[in-house]
Amino acid sequence: MTHARFCEFLSNRIAPFVIVLGTNEIASAVAARLTLEGCRVVLSHDPYPPVIRRGMSFHDALFSDHAEVDGIQGRRGETVVEIVGALTVTGVVAVTSLQLTDLIALRTPDVLIDARMQKSRMTTNLRNIASLSIGLGPQFAAGVNCDVAIETHPDHAG
Repeated sequence: MTHARFCEFLSNRIAPFVIVLGTNEIASAVAARLTLEGCRVVLSHDPYPPVIRRGMSFHDALFSDHAEVDGIQGRRGETVVEIVGALTVTGVVAVTSLQLTDLIALRTPDVLIDARMQKSRMTTNLRNIASLSIGLGPQFAAGVNCDVAIETHPDHAG
């Protein structure tokens, strides 16, 4: 990756920078759609809970395997240089095991989405980390631990 591409990522505020917590199928579907809309998306893997529907997610990119969702490619990035390199390519999301604290040092995200589907773990307060924070799944409440909460249970989705 060239120095120019790195600087372009850091300075380009036209393409929103989105961090998605999770590499499961819901996180991947969100990342694919946002990438199609022109966002630069990085997915941060959390080992709990495990990813079950791996064929429908970007999870396998963590192991250098082919990962594609809706025509969007997942590319592994374990360093800042690798992540930025992936984010400067059209139609690619970066997939990493780096955690949120590592990623916000790269650039403050415009949007932070927690799609880890953690049913029984304590939910982090996502507010004020990004301009917009979205919690997908259980344990989220708008105005309490995120700006927007979206239920994902099949009987109550949306």
